[in-house]
Amino acid sequence: MVPFAADNPGEQPRQLTEGPYEHRDPAWSPTGHEIAFSAARHPDWETGILRDIWAVSAAGGPPRKITCAPGSWSEPVWSPDGTTIALLGPSDYRRADHANVLVWTVPAAGGVPEPRTAALDRSAGDTTMGDIPRFSSSPVAWDRCGGAIHFLASDHGNTHLFRVTLADGRIERVIGGPRRVGMVVPLPGDAGFVFAASTPTNPGELYVCGPDGGDERQLTDVNREWLAEVEPVEPEEIWATGPDGTRVQGWLLRPPGAQPGVRYPMILQIHGGPHLQYGNGFMHEFQVLAGLGYAVLYSNPRGGTGYGEAFAAKLHAAWGEADMPDLMAIVDEAIRRGGIDEQRLGVTGGSYGGIMTNWVIGHTDRFKAAVTQRCCSNFVSMYGTDDISFATSQLSFGAEVWEDPELYWRLSPISYVANITTPLLILHSEEDYRCPIEQAEQLFVSLKFLRRTVEFVRFPNESHGLSRGGQPRHRLERLNAIAEWFQRWL
Repeated sequence: MVPFAADNPGEQPRQLTEGPYEHRDPAWSPTGHEIAFSAARHPDWETGILRDIWAVSAAGGPPRKITCAPGSWSEPVWSPDGTTIALLGPSDYRRADHANVLVWTVPAAGGVPEPRTAALDRSAGDTTMGDIPRFSSSPVAWDRCGGAIHFLASDHGNTHLFRVTLADGRIERVIGGPRRVGMVVPLPGDAGFVFAASTPTNPGELYVCGPDGGDERQLTDVNREWLAEVEPVEPEEIWATGPDGTRVQGWLLRPPGAQPGVRYPMILQIHGGPHLQYGNGFMHEFQVLAGLGYAVLYSNPRGGTGYGEAFAAKLHAAWGEADMPDLMAIVDEAIRRGGIDEQRLGVTGGSYGGIMTNWVIGHTDRFKAAVTQRCCSNFVSMYGTDDISFATSQLSFGAEVWEDPELYWRLSPISYVANITTPLLILHSEEDYRCPIEQAEQLFVSLKFLRRTVEFVRFPNESHGLSRGGQPRHRLERLNAIAEWFQRWL
């Protein structure tokens, strides 16, 4: 991003920053004299995650650095009086793969950022997954007097609005409920908030509430006619205990009108990230599968957000090894509750969920069908071919690939490909740069060589975000392919 400025209507924009750097998150100062932004303006910026907050005069001139401590800083927001800037950054940039993202403040004149939300032990921001709503707004907002900061954070499958009072560090929940809250906009004069929210049975509506979250009322009803035509199902919250005592939260979506005494096939959905969470947001795909007669199980095994930094850290250098026991525990709990045909289990997931789909079927034959989506299979060959591993592998695995190739291979699902007997459908986008398509090709060719049941669907002109932002016809084809595969094998 290159910031431009125009003082008067009709004036030609002028470039404010220069250099071979990426400039993001622009934010005007209250006076309109400066723009704060995040950027990595150091020589090795291309190969790391360190970023600073800078400010540049609207009149031009060299930018000045505001953050005087190393970190991965982003999303600057000026205080009302312009003396302080709120920003986001991990609690420890050296552990940024699983560290909580905190709200910090720093003097606008420059200084060392001060953490403000560490006591909550949750990451700031909306990390609840959904395949319909795309909430976008500033992740933090000051109150009118600059004495408190409002921010979103995800917790136990929900995303809520919180407030931290700077004078005493007190943190309180402002907007809660079993839902995914997002796109919060403060009303003038600290009168309250307008916000969007979705639930498992509603894709999203707009709401308004008072400054402490009270007097809430719904402003829109855009989904009323559609909801009258369909039958979305409320999920059943369940908890399981892993072999080491780890408590795992999950949700079971039974088919509409599920009958007592009838056992239904079940599909385990594994989330991506891995540092994200499933929860009480709307998932169109899950409702579609439930409508086709499947029970849909989704959960947050260790590594996910919403349960504290220690919970997320348990996945470090243990992808697959740490979280598969949690997934199997939640599957067992769902079966224990009844109404599930344990002889007709399916598994699917995308991105990290695709990695785990590959891993699971390489370590158990409990699942009778699997669909892996935008997956990775070989962490050794992926290094340098995707858009992120060169900067994050050290964070995720504790070593570069050449420093510990045995670890990379041990955690690669393809190293267990000979164990895979589950019929597998591979879905992948040809322009996926997060998980390059060669990762799917390796898996497909290996399974074909082993004479296993496997099919491969390639989507042209699509990226890693196909399930959420792809062309409508391809999104429909993807859903149909998943449904057809499970109908064929379950």
